[in-house]
Amino acid sequence: RQRLERPQQPRGLRDAGLPQRKEGQRGLLQARVRLKGGAHPGEGRVEVLKASTWGTVCDRKWDLHAASVVCRELGFGSAQAALSGARMGQGMGAIHLSEVRCSGQELSLWKCPHKNITAEDCSHSQDAGVRCNLPYTGAETRIRLSGGRSQHEGRVEVQIGGPGPLRWGLICGDDWGTL
Repeated sequence: RQRLERPQQPRGLRDAGLPQRKEGQRGLLQARVRLKGGAHPGEGRVEVLKASTWGTVCDRKWDLHAASVVCRELGFGSAQAALSGARMGQGMGAIHLSEVRCSGQELSLWKCPHKNITAEDCSHSQDAGVRCNLPYTGAETRIRLSGGRSQHEGRVEVQIGGPGPLRWGLICGDDWGTL
């Protein structure tokens, strides 16, 4: 079995046709923002990393400008929706940010003016979320999950083209992890 050089981005994300990091852009492995609890790629509860601890963002003053900053920071397009009221589920633990006010041009949510949270400010029933516009990659018809108990789990298969009929192949699981 031939071993290739370790990729610059997690192999599973690159091969799955999800957004790629661009030259000079912060890598996915060093992200200080992530989405949790969404049923589809590009949506979920917004969580930010502060002092090695993940925490949520309060939905006070949460708007499409802030949501678009999150989406772009994660390599997606602009935001389709800024979600409030924990519509992507309630987080646990810390709530790091409140009253985030972005112009929409910031490169990171942390660059937006915000209020540091106190215990009285917010609860997890007010966790902010986003639904990002996904760039069309064509991957929607070239990647599938197979053999799982639901439509959201299973073995990742990719359609392989070339001369002759199209076939479905597997992606190597080496270097896969969770975000």
